[in-house]
Amino acid sequence: RRRSLNIKLVPDRINGADGLMNAGSTETAYVPAPASTHEQSIGRCSRLLEVLRRRQRHDIFPAMKWISLVADLTASAVLQPLLAWDLLRVAWRFRHREWYKRFPFLPVPSMAYLRWRMYTAYGDENYLPPKADIVAYARWLRHQP
Repeated sequence: RRRSLNIKLVPDRINGADGLMNAGSTETAYVPAPASTHEQSIGRCSRLLEVLRRRQRHDIFPAMKWISLVADLTASAVLQPLLAWDLLRVAWRFRHREWYKRFPFLPVPSMAYLRWRMYTAYGDENYLPPKADIVAYARWLRHQP
């Protein structure tokens, strides 16, 4: 006896738990239909809106925030010489490997590396770490080889 399979595409939200209905010698499989182009475009728009919302959380001038953080850390380092030594050690660890070959010829970290560090530590590559986190990391680093 020959069996046939009828496939009917139905929207996923209507699909039952069993998904397969027996009808004598013919089995009908209810397969979730692919999302319509309208639903796909709505999904793309919602993802785009989410990205734009995340970008709105950050200032227009993110470099100014970094400069302000460095100035705040410098002021703290002037008042606490041991912290100054710890922060210099952190800055030296974060420097670009071939800093002496690139303008401005200063041992500053590359932006790609800083973005990666912020993403791995905070889950957002544009995150500006709080001063307390940097100070805690610098002090922790003092006790590491």
